[in-house]
Amino acid sequence: MIDFLLIGTFLTVALTGLLADVVGEGSPFHRYSAYSFTALVGVHLYLNRWALLAGFSWPKKEAKKAPSAAPSPTPWGKLRWSRRGFLWSGLGAAVGFVLGKGLPWGQPPTSWEGEDLGKRYHQWSQPGPLAAFRRPLDWGLSPPPYKSYPGAPVMALPRDFSYRGLSVEEAIQLRRSIRDYTDQPIPLKKFSHLLYMAGGITEPRRALRAAPSAGALYPIEIYPIVFKVEGLAPGVYHYEVREHALSRLQEGDFRPALFRHCAGQELVLRASAIIALTGIFQRTRWKYQDRYYRYVLLEAGHIGQNIYLAATSLGLGTCAIGAFFDQEINRLLGIDGAEEAVLYLLAVGTIQSAGAQSSSEGS
Repeated sequence: MIDFLLIGTFLTVALTGLLADVVGEGSPFHRYSAYSFTALVGVHLYLNRWALLAGFSWPKKEAKKAPSAAPSPTPWGKLRWSRRGFLWSGLGAAVGFVLGKGLPWGQPPTSWEGEDLGKRYHQWSQPGPLAAFRRPLDWGLSPPPYKSYPGAPVMALPRDFSYRGLSVEEAIQLRRSIRDYTDQPIPLKKFSHLLYMAGGITEPRRALRAAPSAGALYPIEIYPIVFKVEGLAPGVYHYEVREHALSRLQEGDFRPALFRHCAGQELVLRASAIIALTGIFQRTRWKYQDRYYRYVLLEAGHIGQNIYLAATSLGLGTCAIGAFFDQEINRLLGIDGAEEAVLYLLAVGTIQSAGAQSSSEGS
Protein backbone atom coordinates (compact mmCIF):
# COMPACT_ATOMS: atom_id res chain seq x y z
CA MET A 1 0.00 0.00 0.00
CA ILE A 2 2.82 2.39 0.93
CA ASP A 3 4.50 1.68 -2.41
CA PHE A 4 1.43 2.73 -4.40
CA LEU A 5 1.01 5.87 -2.29
CA LEU A 6 4.65 6.73 -2.89
CA ILE A 7 4.23 6.33 -6.63
CA GLY A 8 1.08 8.45 -6.62
CA THR A 9 2.53 11.29 -4.60
CA PHE A 10 5.78 11.19 -6.59
CA LEU A 11 3.83 11.62 -9.83
CA THR A 12 1.77 14.42 -8.25
CA VAL A 13 4.91 16.24 -7.14
CA ALA A 14 6.40 15.91 -10.61
CA LEU A 15 3.23 17.05 -12.42
CA THR A 16 2.47 20.02 -10.15
CA GLY A 17 6.13 21.03 -10.24
CA LEU A 18 6.06 21.15 -14.04
CA LEU A 19 2.78 23.09 -14.03
CA ALA A 20 4.09 25.58 -11.45
CA ASP A 21 7.18 26.09 -13.62
CA VAL A 22 5.02 26.71 -16.71
CA VAL A 23 2.69 29.08 -14.90
CA GLY A 24 5.58 30.91 -13.28
CA GLU A 25 4.02 31.06 -9.81
CA GLY A 26 4.27 28.89 -6.71
CA SER A 27 1.52 26.31 -6.27
CA PRO A 28 0.19 25.15 -2.88
CA PHE A 29 -0.71 21.79 -4.46
CA HIS A 30 2.93 21.23 -5.34
CA ARG A 31 4.08 22.21 -1.87
CA TYR A 32 1.60 20.00 0.01
CA SER A 33 2.10 17.01 -2.27
CA ALA A 34 5.84 17.33 -1.65
CA TYR A 35 5.20 17.29 2.10
CA SER A 36 3.07 14.16 1.71
CA PHE A 37 5.73 12.46 -0.40
CA THR A 38 8.41 13.24 2.18
CA ALA A 39 6.25 11.84 4.99
CA LEU A 40 5.53 8.65 3.04
CA VAL A 41 9.24 8.17 2.32
CA GLY A 42 9.89 8.39 6.05
CA VAL A 43 7.18 5.81 6.80
CA HIS A 44 8.51 3.52 4.08
CA LEU A 45 12.06 3.72 5.43
CA TYR A 46 10.86 3.01 8.96
CA LEU A 47 8.82 -0.02 7.96
CA ASN A 48 11.69 -1.46 5.92
CA ARG A 49 14.53 -0.43 8.22
CA TRP A 50 15.80 -3.99 8.91
CA ALA A 51 15.72 -4.98 5.25
CA LEU A 52 17.60 -1.80 4.34
CA LEU A 53 20.24 -2.43 6.98
CA ALA A 54 20.65 -6.00 5.80
CA GLY A 55 21.02 -4.80 2.23
CA PHE A 56 23.90 -2.51 3.20
CA SER A 57 25.76 -5.17 5.19
CA TRP A 58 28.81 -6.90 3.70
CA PRO A 59 27.89 -10.23 2.11
CA LYS A 60 29.04 -13.39 3.89
CA LYS A 61 31.27 -15.87 2.10
CA GLU A 62 29.43 -19.10 1.38
CA ALA A 63 30.54 -22.41 -0.04
CA LYS A 64 30.00 -22.86 -3.73
CA LYS A 65 26.84 -24.74 -4.57
CA ALA A 66 25.76 -26.55 -7.62
CA PRO A 67 24.01 -24.34 -10.15
CA SER A 68 20.27 -24.31 -9.72
CA ALA A 69 17.36 -23.00 -11.64
CA ALA A 70 17.23 -19.28 -12.40
CA PRO A 71 15.76 -17.33 -9.49
CA SER A 72 12.27 -16.01 -9.88
CA PRO A 73 11.85 -12.25 -10.29
CA THR A 74 11.86 -10.35 -7.02
CA PRO A 75 8.35 -9.32 -5.99
CA TRP A 76 7.66 -5.57 -6.29
CA GLY A 77 7.22 -5.08 -2.59
CA LYS A 78 10.50 -6.85 -1.64
CA LEU A 79 12.99 -4.87 -3.68
CA ARG A 80 16.22 -4.12 -1.85
CA TRP A 81 18.57 -1.24 -2.33
CA SER A 82 22.20 -2.04 -3.05
CA ARG A 83 24.98 0.33 -2.15
CA ARG A 84 25.62 0.94 -5.84
CA GLY A 85 21.94 1.75 -6.45
CA PHE A 86 21.92 4.09 -3.49
CA LEU A 87 24.99 5.94 -4.80
CA TRP A 88 23.53 6.26 -8.30
CA SER A 89 20.26 7.63 -6.85
CA GLY A 90 22.12 10.20 -4.77
CA LEU A 91 24.18 11.24 -7.79
CA GLY A 92 21.01 11.66 -9.87
CA ALA A 93 19.38 13.79 -7.16
CA ALA A 94 22.48 16.00 -6.92
CA VAL A 95 22.59 16.48 -10.70
CA GLY A 96 18.89 17.35 -10.75
CA PHE A 97 19.37 19.89 -7.96
CA VAL A 98 22.26 21.57 -9.78
CA LEU A 99 20.33 21.73 -13.05
CA GLY A 100 17.22 23.07 -11.34
CA LYS A 101 19.17 25.84 -9.64
CA GLY A 102 21.62 26.66 -12.38
CA LEU A 103 19.59 26.66 -15.59
CA PRO A 104 16.98 29.30 -16.55
CA TRP A 105 13.71 27.35 -16.37
CA GLY A 106 11.48 30.43 -16.40
CA GLN A 107 11.43 30.86 -12.64
CA PRO A 108 9.57 33.92 -11.33
CA PRO A 109 11.72 36.92 -10.41
CA THR A 110 12.76 37.27 -6.80
CA SER A 111 11.79 40.96 -6.81
CA TRP A 112 8.87 42.83 -8.38
CA GLU A 113 10.87 46.07 -8.52
CA GLY A 114 10.49 47.62 -11.96
CA GLU A 115 7.84 45.11 -13.07
CA ASP A 116 4.64 46.14 -14.86
CA LEU A 117 2.34 44.82 -12.14
CA GLY A 118 -0.84 45.72 -14.02
CA LYS A 119 0.22 43.61 -16.99
CA ARG A 120 1.35 40.74 -14.76
CA TYR A 121 -1.93 40.78 -12.81
CA HIS A 122 -3.96 40.82 -16.01
CA GLN A 123 -2.09 37.75 -17.25
CA TRP A 124 -2.18 36.02 -13.86
CA SER A 125 -5.94 36.46 -13.40
CA GLN A 126 -6.93 35.00 -16.76
CA PRO A 127 -8.98 31.79 -16.42
CA GLY A 128 -7.61 28.55 -17.80
CA PRO A 129 -6.72 24.95 -16.96
CA LEU A 130 -3.57 26.02 -15.08
CA ALA A 131 -5.31 28.64 -12.93
CA ALA A 132 -6.12 26.28 -10.05
CA PHE A 133 -2.44 25.52 -9.49
CA ARG A 134 -1.47 29.11 -8.73
CA ARG A 135 -4.34 30.04 -6.40
CA PRO A 136 -4.15 30.12 -2.61
CA LEU A 137 -6.34 27.54 -0.91
CA ASP A 138 -8.13 30.05 1.34
CA TRP A 139 -9.73 33.21 -0.06
CA GLY A 140 -11.43 34.11 3.22
CA LEU A 141 -15.06 34.37 4.24
CA SER A 142 -17.86 36.63 3.10
CA PRO A 143 -17.92 39.86 5.14
CA PRO A 144 -21.09 41.80 6.07
CA PRO A 145 -22.77 43.31 2.99
CA TYR A 146 -23.31 46.73 4.61
CA LYS A 147 -21.02 49.09 6.47
CA SER A 148 -22.33 51.30 9.25
CA TYR A 149 -20.99 53.77 11.78
CA PRO A 150 -22.78 53.27 15.13
CA GLY A 151 -22.76 56.45 17.18
CA ALA A 152 -22.22 58.79 14.23
CA PRO A 153 -24.85 61.51 13.66
CA VAL A 154 -27.27 60.39 10.93
CA MET A 155 -29.02 62.78 8.53
CA ALA A 156 -32.01 61.38 6.66
CA LEU A 157 -32.17 62.27 2.96
CA PRO A 158 -35.30 63.14 1.01
CA ARG A 159 -36.86 60.00 -0.47
CA ASP A 160 -38.77 61.64 -3.30
CA PHE A 161 -37.38 60.00 -6.44
CA SER A 162 -40.14 61.10 -8.79
CA TYR A 163 -37.92 63.54 -10.71
CA ARG A 164 -37.80 62.78 -14.43
CA GLY A 165 -35.25 64.78 -16.34
CA LEU A 166 -33.43 63.92 -19.54
CA SER A 167 -33.84 60.65 -21.35
CA VAL A 168 -30.97 58.18 -21.21
CA GLU A 169 -30.04 59.03 -24.81
CA GLU A 170 -30.03 62.77 -24.11
CA ALA A 171 -27.96 62.37 -20.93
CA ILE A 172 -25.38 60.25 -22.76
CA GLN A 173 -25.11 62.77 -25.59
CA LEU A 174 -24.81 65.77 -23.25
CA ARG A 175 -22.49 64.18 -20.65
CA ARG A 176 -19.20 66.03 -20.29
CA SER A 177 -16.51 66.47 -17.64
CA ILE A 178 -17.18 69.95 -16.22
CA ARG A 179 -14.59 71.63 -14.01
CA ASP A 180 -16.06 75.10 -13.42
CA TYR A 181 -18.88 75.52 -10.91
CA THR A 182 -20.81 78.40 -9.39
CA ASP A 183 -20.82 79.38 -5.72
CA GLN A 184 -24.41 78.25 -5.35
CA PRO A 185 -24.94 75.23 -3.07
CA ILE A 186 -26.52 72.06 -4.41
CA PRO A 187 -30.13 71.69 -3.24
CA LEU A 188 -30.44 68.78 -0.80
CA LYS A 189 -33.18 67.15 -2.87
CA LYS A 190 -30.89 67.08 -5.94
CA PHE A 191 -27.97 65.75 -3.91
CA SER A 192 -30.18 63.02 -2.46
CA HIS A 193 -31.36 62.05 -5.95
CA LEU A 194 -27.76 61.99 -7.20
CA LEU A 195 -26.64 59.56 -4.47
CA TYR A 196 -29.67 57.35 -5.01
CA MET A 197 -28.99 57.14 -8.74
CA ALA A 198 -25.32 56.48 -8.09
CA GLY A 199 -25.71 53.38 -5.94
CA GLY A 200 -29.02 53.37 -4.10
CA ILE A 201 -31.27 50.34 -3.63
CA THR A 202 -33.65 50.38 -6.58
CA GLU A 203 -35.29 46.98 -5.96
CA PRO A 204 -35.91 46.66 -2.22
CA ARG A 205 -37.27 43.09 -2.38
CA ARG A 206 -33.88 41.70 -3.45
CA ALA A 207 -31.78 44.68 -2.28
CA LEU A 208 -30.51 45.28 -5.82
CA ARG A 209 -28.90 48.63 -6.53
CA ALA A 210 -28.62 51.19 -9.30
CA ALA A 211 -25.22 49.97 -10.55
CA PRO A 212 -24.43 46.39 -11.66
CA SER A 213 -22.26 44.33 -9.36
CA ALA A 214 -20.62 40.92 -9.86
CA GLY A 215 -22.73 38.44 -7.89
CA ALA A 216 -24.71 41.36 -6.39
CA LEU A 217 -21.98 41.60 -3.72
CA TYR A 218 -21.61 45.42 -3.88
CA PRO A 219 -18.05 46.06 -2.65
CA ILE A 220 -18.18 49.83 -3.33
CA GLU A 221 -18.85 52.31 -0.51
CA ILE A 222 -19.78 55.95 -1.16
CA TYR A 223 -18.33 58.79 0.93
CA PRO A 224 -19.58 62.30 0.09
CA ILE A 225 -17.19 65.03 1.25
CA VAL A 226 -19.54 68.01 1.45
CA PHE A 227 -18.59 71.67 0.99
CA LYS A 228 -21.79 73.40 -0.17
CA VAL A 229 -24.99 71.37 0.02
CA GLU A 230 -28.19 72.88 1.44
CA GLY A 231 -29.09 71.45 4.83
CA LEU A 232 -25.75 69.66 5.37
CA ALA A 233 -22.84 70.93 7.45
CA PRO A 234 -19.49 70.73 5.65
CA GLY A 235 -17.70 67.50 6.44
CA VAL A 236 -17.01 63.87 5.58
CA TYR A 237 -20.06 61.63 5.30
CA HIS A 238 -20.81 57.97 4.60
CA TYR A 239 -23.81 57.04 2.46
CA GLU A 240 -25.97 54.54 4.37
CA VAL A 241 -27.50 52.76 1.42
CA ARG A 242 -30.09 50.74 3.37
CA GLU A 243 -31.62 53.80 5.04
CA HIS A 244 -30.82 56.25 2.24
CA ALA A 245 -29.17 58.51 4.79
CA LEU A 246 -25.80 60.09 5.58
CA SER A 247 -23.63 59.38 8.62
CA ARG A 248 -21.36 62.31 9.46
CA LEU A 249 -17.85 61.07 10.21
CA GLN A 250 -16.06 64.40 10.47
CA GLU A 251 -17.25 68.00 10.44
CA GLY A 252 -15.28 70.82 8.85
CA ASP A 253 -14.14 72.37 5.60
CA PHE A 254 -11.73 69.90 4.00
CA ARG A 255 -11.24 71.74 0.70
CA PRO A 256 -7.66 72.86 1.45
CA ALA A 257 -6.68 69.32 2.46
CA LEU A 258 -8.32 67.77 -0.59
CA PHE A 259 -6.70 70.38 -2.81
CA ARG A 260 -3.31 69.14 -1.61
CA HIS A 261 -4.28 65.47 -1.72
CA CYS A 262 -5.47 65.87 -5.34
CA ALA A 263 -2.16 67.38 -6.48
CA GLY A 264 -3.41 70.96 -6.62
CA GLN A 265 -6.38 70.50 -8.96
CA GLU A 266 -8.39 73.71 -8.71
CA LEU A 267 -11.78 72.14 -9.45
CA VAL A 268 -11.64 70.74 -5.89
CA LEU A 269 -11.81 74.29 -4.49
CA ARG A 270 -14.77 75.20 -6.73
CA ALA A 271 -16.84 72.04 -6.25
CA SER A 272 -19.83 71.75 -3.94
CA ALA A 273 -18.86 68.19 -2.97
CA ILE A 274 -16.39 65.44 -3.72
CA ILE A 275 -17.82 61.93 -3.90
CA ALA A 276 -15.25 59.29 -2.94
CA LEU A 277 -15.76 55.68 -4.00
CA THR A 278 -13.93 53.03 -2.00
CA GLY A 279 -13.72 49.26 -2.35
CA ILE A 280 -14.10 46.65 0.41
CA PHE A 281 -12.24 43.94 -1.49
CA GLN A 282 -13.19 40.91 0.60
CA ARG A 283 -16.86 41.28 -0.37
CA THR A 284 -15.91 40.15 -3.86
CA ARG A 285 -12.64 38.32 -3.18
CA TRP A 286 -14.12 35.34 -1.28
CA LYS A 287 -16.27 34.36 -4.29
CA TYR A 288 -14.41 35.49 -7.41
CA GLN A 289 -10.89 34.84 -6.12
CA ASP A 290 -8.13 35.89 -8.52
CA ARG A 291 -10.50 38.00 -10.67
CA TYR A 292 -12.03 39.93 -7.76
CA TYR A 293 -9.91 43.05 -8.27
CA ARG A 294 -11.11 43.39 -11.85
CA TYR A 295 -14.74 43.26 -10.74
CA VAL A 296 -14.30 45.82 -7.96
CA LEU A 297 -12.75 48.34 -10.35
CA LEU A 298 -15.44 47.69 -12.94
CA GLU A 299 -18.14 48.45 -10.39
CA ALA A 300 -16.48 51.72 -9.39
CA GLY A 301 -16.62 52.68 -13.08
CA HIS A 302 -20.32 51.77 -13.29
CA ILE A 303 -21.14 53.99 -10.32
CA GLY A 304 -18.98 56.80 -11.70
CA GLN A 305 -20.94 56.75 -14.96
CA ASN A 306 -24.21 56.74 -13.02
CA ILE A 307 -23.05 59.91 -11.26
CA TYR A 308 -22.12 61.51 -14.59
CA LEU A 309 -25.47 60.75 -16.22
CA ALA A 310 -27.58 61.62 -13.16
CA ALA A 311 -25.72 64.92 -12.67
CA THR A 312 -26.25 65.78 -16.34
CA SER A 313 -29.96 65.07 -16.03
CA LEU A 314 -30.20 67.13 -12.81
CA GLY A 315 -28.44 70.13 -14.39
CA LEU A 316 -25.30 69.66 -12.29
CA GLY A 317 -21.69 69.39 -13.40
CA THR A 318 -19.27 66.63 -12.49
CA CYS A 319 -15.71 65.62 -13.28
CA ALA A 320 -13.84 62.44 -12.39
CA ILE A 321 -10.54 62.72 -10.51
CA GLY A 322 -8.01 59.94 -10.88
CA ALA A 323 -4.87 61.77 -9.74
CA PHE A 324 -4.76 61.79 -5.94
CA PHE A 325 -2.59 60.59 -3.08
CA ASP A 326 -4.24 57.38 -1.97
CA GLN A 327 -2.98 57.17 1.62
CA GLU A 328 -3.94 60.76 2.41
CA ILE A 329 -7.48 60.24 1.11
CA ASN A 330 -7.73 56.93 2.98
CA ARG A 331 -6.73 58.65 6.23
CA LEU A 332 -9.27 61.42 5.63
CA LEU A 333 -12.02 58.81 5.19
CA GLY A 334 -10.81 56.77 8.17
CA ILE A 335 -10.09 53.56 6.22
CA ASP A 336 -6.96 51.39 6.28
CA GLY A 337 -6.09 51.37 2.56
CA ALA A 338 -5.74 47.57 2.55
CA GLU A 339 -9.05 45.90 3.41
CA GLU A 340 -10.83 49.04 2.15
CA ALA A 341 -9.21 51.62 -0.12
CA VAL A 342 -10.18 54.67 -2.14
CA LEU A 343 -10.53 53.99 -5.88
CA TYR A 344 -12.20 56.97 -7.49
CA LEU A 345 -13.13 60.61 -6.79
CA LEU A 346 -15.78 62.72 -8.53
CA ALA A 347 -16.24 66.45 -8.10
CA VAL A 348 -19.83 67.74 -8.26
CA GLY A 349 -21.15 71.29 -8.37
CA THR A 350 -23.75 73.68 -9.74
CA ILE A 351 -22.85 74.72 -13.25
CA GLN A 352 -22.43 78.10 -14.86
CA SER A 353 -24.36 79.45 -17.81
CA ALA A 354 -24.31 77.47 -21.06
CA GLY A 355 -21.81 79.83 -22.70
CA ALA A 356 -19.32 79.71 -19.84
CA GLN A 357 -19.88 76.01 -19.39
CA SER A 358 -18.82 75.15 -22.94
CA SER A 359 -15.35 76.62 -22.36
CA SER A 360 -14.77 74.48 -19.26
CA GLU A 361 -15.92 71.14 -20.67
CA GLY A 362 -13.48 68.32 -21.06
CA SER A 363 -13.94 64.70 -21.88
